[in-house]
Amino acid sequence: MKKLLLISIAFTSSLFVNGFAQGQVRDFTPIVPGSQKFSNIVRVQCESFGRRIEKCTLPFRTTRIERQRTLSRTSCTGRVRGLGESYVEVRDGCRAIFKVTLESPVRTFDIDCQSTNRSVAECAFLGGPSLAWVSSRFSRTGCSQLIDWRVDNALPQEEKVVVYNGCRARFTIYNYPS
Repeated sequence: MKKLLLISIAFTSSLFVNGFAQGQVRDFTPIVPGSQKFSNIVRVQCESFGRRIEKCTLPFRTTRIERQRTLSRTSCTGRVRGLGESYVEVRDGCRAIFKVTLESPVRTFDIDCQSTNRSVAECAFLGGPSLAWVSSRFSRTGCSQLIDWRVDNALPQEEKVVVYNGCRARFTIYNYPS
């Protein structure tokens, strides 16, 4: 039986196109069977507003894109592209959740990182390009990405979550082994 990780996220990463205007991925949830830590199937929420074309960038090329649920009143039929590319593209008001099969698997794990007395703390992990977000917040202060934390991937194969302003949290890391 498949265990679904149901975590809604909104993120910005150096790997991904930032902001709604360029097609920010609103949800990125690996569908991980059983207790496995790798999966090449992900759930992605991608949204177009008005008559805009939005590209939601992914870490690998897609081998299959399947619309699971339409979120807009506008039909998504004929308004979705990206098969064989490293993005899902929606247009003309199509907003939907897609089940996407990627060429390569995604590895997931959690790390805890804490800023004490509003100081800067770094929590390193090994791996290739990664996404991260707060899965559980421990602090009373906020833990907003780019305000209270970020992912530093300056060194290849060695990345870290950097927290500040009193942010203490458990971060879920989605790592793309190279």
